[in-house]
Amino acid sequence: MNEMQKVMKHKKKTNGKVSILNRRNGVSIFIAVVIGVFASCTPDDGNKCKEGQVFCRNHCIDPMTTKRYCGADESCENFEKCSTYQYCVKGKCSNEPDQTCPSGYLICGDECLNPDDLKLNDCDQCKKNYEDCNHDMSDGCETNLRTSRENCGSCGHVCVDGESCRNGNCQEGCQSNELKCDGACLNRQVYHLLNSCEECMPDYGNCNHDVKDGCEATLKTDPENCGICGNTCPPGKECAEGKCREACEEGEVRCGAACVKFSTAHMKTCTMCETNFLDCDKDKSNGCEVDRLTDPSHCGTCSTVCSPEQKCVKGSCVLGCGFKETACQVMGTFSCVDISSDVYHCGGCNHYCKPEKNAIQLGCKASVCQYECFQNKHNCGSTQKPICVDLQKDPENCGNCNVQCNYPGIENAACTNGVCSIGTCKENLADCNNQIQDGCETNIMSDPKHCGGCNQKCNDNEFCNNGVCDTNCTSPMLKCTKEDTSVECIDPRSDVQNCGGCDQACAPMPHAIAQCTNSKCTYLCESGYKNCGTDEAPVCIDVTSDTENCGSCGTSCFTTLPGVSSAVCENSQCRVISCQEKFADCNKDPFDGCEANLK
Repeated sequence: MNEMQKVMKHKKKTNGKVSILNRRNGVSIFIAVVIGVFASCTPDDGNKCKEGQVFCRNHCIDPMTTKRYCGADESCENFEKCSTYQYCVKGKCSNEPDQTCPSGYLICGDECLNPDDLKLNDCDQCKKNYEDCNHDMSDGCETNLRTSRENCGSCGHVCVDGESCRNGNCQEGCQSNELKCDGACLNRQVYHLLNSCEECMPDYGNCNHDVKDGCEATLKTDPENCGICGNTCPPGKECAEGKCREACEEGEVRCGAACVKFSTAHMKTCTMCETNFLDCDKDKSNGCEVDRLTDPSHCGTCSTVCSPEQKCVKGSCVLGCGFKETACQVMGTFSCVDISSDVYHCGGCNHYCKPEKNAIQLGCKASVCQYECFQNKHNCGSTQKPICVDLQKDPENCGNCNVQCNYPGIENAACTNGVCSIGTCKENLADCNNQIQDGCETNIMSDPKHCGGCNQKCNDNEFCNNGVCDTNCTSPMLKCTKEDTSVECIDPRSDVQNCGGCDQACAPMPHAIAQCTNSKCTYLCESGYKNCGTDEAPVCIDVTSDTENCGSCGTSCFTTLPGVSSAVCENSQCRVISCQEKFADCNKDPFDGCEANLK
């Protein structure tokens, strides 16, 4: 459970206790309140759910992750119930878990939660004897029905003064681990009490001066009682480790006193490091600072120090190699290699410079695999990632790199002598104006000027009905009224202005060309752009200059180049602009990033 959840949980718990315990004016008031609460617990409570959640069986659940209601709509209907061994991933039952959380954790909304901390079996299912009495699963199953005097055995069942909750039943008298405070039996651990009703455990306080709810304030995280009772944090600050501190920036998570960005700190949660990283100094501000595979001071585990003649290789201390050499494990044994020039260990152990299509391997230079295209091929990529093509014949690079022969209605585009041409048209379409710019522009099933074929004109007052001149329209053709009130026979299977029905025009998309395919709008990207989305929802990107899609979709310069803080994409190749702290471009090669880890 992260610190923010603890704060929220504490506030809800405190507010709930105060509302329940302020019933000193008579039992009748309490009964009226309970009746009112239960009377209001209807499906209308769905209005209280957070954005993205739906109200199902008296709980606010996330339909993207909850196995019992996977993919549920706003009415908690039309959902899948995943089997015991399945997972709910993005609203669909899957045999594989979502890999964004550590093993054993639950993804509930945008949170990655420890089910043991929150007493959860699933995002909306509590462990035995625990319940979500505040109807907010973000703080898990906060109530122990066996010991809670406000929710003894079930939510809202309150034990009266002089009774304690034992195994979910209200019984007279206090137990040995309880203190009697103004008539109420309080569990020392639950209510954070030491030896008396007035003595609180460290980091807790009785800030409302009501002994019946024990030490209700968590002084380490409560923004209204930060460090001591009554110390309220000013706007813009939050309480962490008992002090008012600046709120964390966007993308950071509060871990005790520190604000941490997990992606750069090698952390999965505040208490869990990424694989092969360790937090040896126990300082959250610098995250999991140790690479256990390579750090000779913490080789494999914290404080395992390699001797001066040894190096740390894959978490084991081995005899060191010479200057500019690295110990790599080959066939079960370690060998010393120069990763700056070895084609089998180029830039790292066992990183082989594999063959590339239509290219000659030039070897490993400056820790980067180098290639050269065959004599009759042109490189539309880079020397490190070649895309070797024939500009005279390649319809994806016709005459020049990234010049695609993308035209509407074409089944197979052609590139001849570096010039795009229409190879074959899709079924029922034809190029009747002999202009390549608009592709196969004519629907010979519905165009009265080209009915059944180019230049086959129908008589006046005739429609082109499924490729035949006729006075009527028959299925699958539709009779549609144009803006000038004239009527035409259209083919909803392929008409861009009437795709699937009359007046259902395909919406324009940036840098995309609309088509109607089988009554659905599909798109081609304009020449020079690559589709990084789908045919139905295109994302047309210039991969020659986009830093998040450099050379190909999904190739980010910030993951391709190590240690960079800013980079650019030029001619489909990433180039470093500046380095992160403690990284540097020591070999002065801007195309391999900030390769030196100064730490």
